[in-house]
Amino acid sequence: MPLPNLPAEVRRMILTALVKDGRELASFAVVSREWQAVIEPQTFKRIRVTPSRIAELDDMTRRNRSHVRYLWLCVELERYGCDTCSPTGENNDAPMFNSVADDLLIKEAIQSLFSILSTWNTGSSLTLDISVYSTSDQEHWFKYLTFEPDDDEDEASSNQGYSYIPSFNQVASCEVDDPRHRWNTADLSVYKAQYAVQNVFTRILDDQPDQSDDEEMDGLEWWRELPLVPAITPFEG
Repeated sequence: MPLPNLPAEVRRMILTALVKDGRELASFAVVSREWQAVIEPQTFKRIRVTPSRIAELDDMTRRNRSHVRYLWLCVELERYGCDTCSPTGENNDAPMFNSVADDLLIKEAIQSLFSILSTWNTGSSLTLDISVYSTSDQEHWFKYLTFEPDDDEDEASSNQGYSYIPSFNQVASCEVDDPRHRWNTADLSVYKAQYAVQNVFTRILDDQPDQSDDEEMDGLEWWRELPLVPAITPFEG
């Protein structure tokens, strides 16, 4: 029996099953206006965007912007080795530094995204989640790194709307007992990754050792000049 001839209750049951199944739904929106009205809010509810796609965000969401509830900015940094990941200094705790290319990538991504979002209406709740990572992370400080959205959707549906979700939840093929990265399976308290996290933002925010207050404030100028984004309510990082 053709789908339009099925009772409305049966059509709704089929549609509900598709939504709960967690599969890509966008192609089903063309079945009928009835399905479009249900599927498009699900398709645009959670959007993942990378730096190269930020410029397309406005056009991509223009007709369905009111459906967007969760925006996930994913910034992938360059790969790196132990020569750049390890802290330096007598106490082995001095902040580390990114490459200039990584600094610029993060700054431009945040500036571009905030510039676009500053024009969005504030009629609905919008959560912004920013993830900064390198595919090398698991080989150094983050042995059991997972990479997934921080929204509270169930596992089956949380992947909808994301074009690609990298998963780094497997043990890396390197030393598990790894004192150089403060990782020891016998004593998990040895693992302290705060320095690796600082590595991402130390130079971006110019919060560097031995800087005067005036120099530090000058370095933060780009951050202070970001446009206000009233549409963002919760913020994840």
